[in-house]
Amino acid sequence: MLDTKPKETLSMDLSLVGRAVRQNKTLVALGVVLAIVGGFFAGYAVSSEGVEPRTPPDYRGSVTLMFNNPNLSIYASEINAEGGADVAAVPQNANLAQLAIVYAWVISGDDIRSQVEARIGDLGPEEVLTAQRRSTQPTGSEEFGSGNALPILDIITTATSAERATEIADAAAAVFMDYLVSQQTVDELAPGERVGASILRNPSATLEDAGSSLTSSILVALAILLATLVLVVYRTNVRQARTDPASAAGGSTGAHASPAPNRRADRGAWDDQEEGRATALAGRGAE
Repeated sequence: MLDTKPKETLSMDLSLVGRAVRQNKTLVALGVVLAIVGGFFAGYAVSSEGVEPRTPPDYRGSVTLMFNNPNLSIYASEINAEGGADVAAVPQNANLAQLAIVYAWVISGDDIRSQVEARIGDLGPEEVLTAQRRSTQPTGSEEFGSGNALPILDIITTATSAERATEIADAAAAVFMDYLVSQQTVDELAPGERVGASILRNPSATLEDAGSSLTSSILVALAILLATLVLVVYRTNVRQARTDPASAAGGSTGAHASPAPNRRADRGAWDDQEEGRATALAGRGAE
């Protein structure tokens, strides 16, 4: 035969919870309201600017720059091919890949940051502006960079929205390119001696971390609802125990009284033997 006790126990538990909810509708309604309010404020904050998540998402913005040398075009097969100059007489070209590392530091510095903020406003505490030289193919990740020396760098930004991350990256690229030209002008470099920079990949943004505000809200709300259910079930059991003392007492009396018939039944054979002996003795005495 199949054991139906687990199903019966589950049915009794559900009926108990249902009865507790029906008998404590006001308390349950209050718990639902507290769950909604508590869950909301656990994940979100209200300020003068509106509703903001306590743990906002992170968006990663980026724009890719490539550096070039007027004496060494990436599309030419020879140095100064048009001029026909002797290769030995050509000044040694700067290592643009090494310069890309220096430029990454310049972009991450305070000067570029202050100029970017002058254009788009101050960067928030959660907003980041930095740069990194590329060493992999376009689809590669610099987390596991290779040993390739490329004259390419990424301007990398972090913000709580894709629009803001893209805006910071775009402004940083424009500011740096203007800064590069201004510094070359200060150094009075001839056009053929200047490092050129161009945008290889336009600014864009991707979601890095969706944040945990919604998850926090749901978990806190569920915890409050569970605590409410436990409270109403406990309250219902206590109320039932207090309002039904007679049945509890009757159950207790019955429990103590039930062994008596059993004891009499157990000793019935012994009593019959004793009664027979007494009768026999009385008969002998009469004789």
